[in-house]
Amino acid sequence: MIIPMNFKKSMCKSSRLFFLLFGLTAWIICVISSGNVYAGLFIKLVAVNASADQSKDYQLKYYLPKELKPEDVLDLGGMEIDYDIDKQSYFVYGTIPLEPKESKTISVEVKDVWKISNKTVEAIKKQIDENVTRLQSTDRAEAANTLKEGLMKNLNKIVAQQENYSENIERRIEEYRANAQQLNEIKDTVSSVEYWDGQKVSSPKTSITSDKVGKTVKLVIDVENPNKDAAKVITQKHYLPKEIRAEDVIDSQGFDIRYDEEKQQSYLSKEEEFQPGESKHYEIQIKDIWHIPNENLENMQQRAQSTFAEIEKSEFGKEYLNNADGLLGEIKKNLGDIQTLQKEKKTMKQHIGAFRVNQERYGNTEADIDRLERILAMVRQKRLEQLEKSRVKNILQKLKSLKGIEQISKAVFGQKISVSTTWKIIWGTLIFIAIFTAIHFITWWQRSQAAKLKELEKAKAAAAKA
Repeated sequence: MIIPMNFKKSMCKSSRLFFLLFGLTAWIICVISSGNVYAGLFIKLVAVNASADQSKDYQLKYYLPKELKPEDVLDLGGMEIDYDIDKQSYFVYGTIPLEPKESKTISVEVKDVWKISNKTVEAIKKQIDENVTRLQSTDRAEAANTLKEGLMKNLNKIVAQQENYSENIERRIEEYRANAQQLNEIKDTVSSVEYWDGQKVSSPKTSITSDKVGKTVKLVIDVENPNKDAAKVITQKHYLPKEIRAEDVIDSQGFDIRYDEEKQQSYLSKEEEFQPGESKHYEIQIKDIWHIPNENLENMQQRAQSTFAEIEKSEFGKEYLNNADGLLGEIKKNLGDIQTLQKEKKTMKQHIGAFRVNQERYGNTEADIDRLERILAMVRQKRLEQLEKSRVKNILQKLKSLKGIEQISKAVFGQKISVSTTWKIIWGTLIFIAIFTAIHFITWWQRSQAAKLKELEKAKAAAAKA
């Protein structure tokens, strides 16, 4: 059979188009059915040979953003990946051959890990609702609703910022990094039973902001065009105090609020034209976050006082009383110093300095309260051990009061028993005592190990903060 050439070409083109459409359709179906859809982002790396007459092998090396792991890299674009131990970061590298005056763009495709998934957000909100529901019939109901309001506000703000910069990946990464700490604080608060039950107050670093704007401070910025003869476009960059986040800036005066990952600090950014010799004055309004709420201080005072009172009234707390009394005195002193320093009128810089001093005092106070509570835990443990010992002693005394196996037999069965039955009773009694003692020992050992583990975790946390 002879097929005309033009028909062959037509059939060949149709076949290619068919297979192309078939392959594309299969890929779409595969992606949709997999359930694991990652929006790929492309990191563009440019290699340039500036020489006009010589070829060159360009050694390309690029450190990946810290959030990326090897499994997050979808396509290396012909490069290789390795890890830098000193910088604690992954990087891609490769040799790019370039002709004279040639430039090449290398595209590295990565997963979009700089966003909070809807699944994560819904899980956090569900846990918040469950915590509030659990406390609705208690005296903590109003406080729980207030806490929920603050948590939801902060969580929704983070999600909104993510959506606002969906088209600007660089800004979204900045915002993600700026909000990463706050998101972790929200997760910690949501999962803290002690926090919701009012047994423990969060530190100033992790306190949840409310909807109401309280005291504010002004950051004054003056900028001048040094050129008296010509207009000039000035790019401004002003770093904010380290405690300030984007949501703490009430009036930015037209500045963009950016985030410097290296310095872990937000800054104001603006590009503006100044006329010859022109100067401009800006007053940036910021929330006064450099203040520890009196409620936090009062709750800590009450927590320390009630802990000490229980140690003091317990007969097992006498040997720890001097240590506990010293800790309570230090706690009262620190809390009093915080309140005194906060009442003094100061300049903005002095105000921030005082807060940082008080923040250190607050952390030391929390550590002392934890030590006081560990003393109380030991007192309670001794009381429990004594109680369990008295129970064992009571059982043995009851058995001893029945003089001999014969009297036990008469008391239990009303008649004498055989020798074999006597030995069964003896062995049964011994086995019971052994089992009871073993259970007591295992319980004591588990509690001791748990206490040691908690002590080790707190020591590690203290070392990490240091």
